[in-house]
Amino acid sequence: ALVGDERNLKEQVGGRLSTAQGTVEKEQIEIEQGGNQIERDVKEKTDRPPSFLGMLGTSLGNTAAAGLPSGTVWGVDKAMGAIGLKPEASHWRKDADSYQGGWTGFAVDTALMAAGGPAGKAVGKAAGKVIGKELGEKAAQNILKENATTAVGHNYPGLTGIVASEAKQEVVDAAANIGARAGVPVGMMVGGEIADRTGAGERLGPKIEGALDHAVAAGEGVARETFGLPPETQQPSGLGTSAGVLDGAWNQGEKAAGDLFSGSPGGSNLGSLLGGGQRPVPAQAQPIEGESGQQKGDAPPPSGR
Repeated sequence: ALVGDERNLKEQVGGRLSTAQGTVEKEQIEIEQGGNQIERDVKEKTDRPPSFLGMLGTSLGNTAAAGLPSGTVWGVDKAMGAIGLKPEASHWRKDADSYQGGWTGFAVDTALMAAGGPAGKAVGKAAGKVIGKELGEKAAQNILKENATTAVGHNYPGLTGIVASEAKQEVVDAAANIGARAGVPVGMMVGGEIADRTGAGERLGPKIEGALDHAVAAGEGVARETFGLPPETQQPSGLGTSAGVLDGAWNQGEKAAGDLFSGSPGGSNLGSLLGGGQRPVPAQAQPIEGESGQQKGDAPPPSGR
């Protein structure tokens, strides 16, 4: 008995060792295959480095992702994907893949970014005027000093003052224009940063969609009351429900037209509409089985000749 138990124990241990060895070898093969694939990828990238245009595209993608709100990046990525383009820049992909605001959030974020442009322009123009006045004043003083010892400045001080005033105004206008042009992109970047910091698109997008769905449902309810249609137990949202309301209104109009032309209630199909002017033909009475084929007042049957 002991010999049998020992033999069974050895067989069990051997079987488990074989199973473990097979698992180890299988995992080793998978690890080697994965490592070989990584090695091939690294070697391919080393032998074929990215082109200048590829590196430029990646750099531009990361720069754009840094300057644009996440919702705008998501929308642009969707539009590019529709034509078969997919930017691979890391920052771009992070914003495009993680955004949850949808198209409504895209509109909110893009609107905030766009609104920053005019605001930045106004702020930049005002700042440019402040700086321009200081620079223009220095330019005017230099003109007055340079012409103070000349014959023109000595004999025509008013003319020198006019020239200095015009030069000052030119400096102020130039500084204001520069500030306005520089303020537009800065303002848009600030607007995009506000959109990202507050998460406006992702927070407001679902609320705006819910408000729109509520407005659509309210409009459909008014339409059903207007046309006398029964309310639906389950009303699909969007265009599907609107199409159902229109179909119901069409059926109501068809029924009214059928009643009008046929002169009888219930003529609501096209058959009664087209044939409503004809009077119905009454059905002829059929003889009852078992009665004589000759009835009272009927002519005699023909002879067999």
